[in-house]
Amino acid sequence: VDTDPTSPAEHGGPDLARRQALAKIGIGGALVWSAPLISATAHAQTVPSGCFLRTLDWSTFTLGSTFTSTTVGGVTVSLSSTFGTNTTAQTGNRTIVAGPQGGLSGQFLRLNQTARNNTNNGQTVTFTFSKPITGLSFTITDIDNLNNGWSDRIQVNTAGFGYTVPPGSSVIGIGEAGNGTGGDTTDGNGGSNTGTGSFRNSVNSFNFLPADDDGNLTLTHPGPITSFSFRFWCGNVQGSNQLINISNLRFIECP
Repeated sequence: VDTDPTSPAEHGGPDLARRQALAKIGIGGALVWSAPLISATAHAQTVPSGCFLRTLDWSTFTLGSTFTSTTVGGVTVSLSSTFGTNTTAQTGNRTIVAGPQGGLSGQFLRLNQTARNNTNNGQTVTFTFSKPITGLSFTITDIDNLNNGWSDRIQVNTAGFGYTVPPGSSVIGIGEAGNGTGGDTTDGNGGSNTGTGSFRNSVNSFNFLPADDDGNLTLTHPGPITSFSFRFWCGNVQGSNQLINISNLRFIECP
C-alpha cells in the first residue's frame, strides 16, 4: 500500500467497499470480478535442455536491507534507478519488505518515492544481468490510485515484453507512454479503456491493503536480454509517498 493507514477511512471507507462489491458478481457461491481478464503475450517458462530455471528470491535477504546486486546461479543481477523531475527516493526505496503483498506470500522489493506529476517524473528502474537470460517473469503489486495522494503508473521501456493482469486485478493499460484514455476515475486517467497508456488501476480513490490482489500486474520477457527497465511514475495527483512492490524474479540461465 502507498501509506501505512490506521483507519478504514484511509482505504476509501464504506462507499468504496460498496462500489467494489457492485463490481463483483457471484458464481457458484464464489466472488469473481466482472471485468474480463486482460493479457498479452504471456510467456510460458519452458526450460531448454542443459539450462536452469533461476529465482532471485527476496526471502534470502534481510528485511529492511537495500538491494544493489546479487548472484543467482551463474548470473549477477544488479539494480539501478534514476529519478526524474522533482521525484526523490522516500525512506525504504529499494528495500526488502515482508509479505503478504498483493495477496502473495514471501518477501518483496519495494520502490518508494515522492509522487510528482511533472513532465519526465518518476523513477526509472533497471535490472541488469551479467549474461543473457530468457523467460524473465515477476509480479508488481499495489498499483493503485488515491485522490490527492498519488496515481501509480508503470511504463515499460524494454521492447518485446509481455504482460498478464491476474484474475482479481483491476489494472488496465498496455505499458506504453502516457496516461491512456477512458475514465471511470475522477482524474480521468483510469476507466475501462485498456488499449492505450501506461499500466494503471481502473479503481480510483483506493489504497489497497497487502492482502488485496486488485493492483497486481505480471511482466514477462521471452529474451534473450541483459537488462529490463520500466518507469514508475505519478499520473495526475501528487503526494509524498508513492510505492509499489516487486515479487521474486524468475528467469532461465543457459550455458
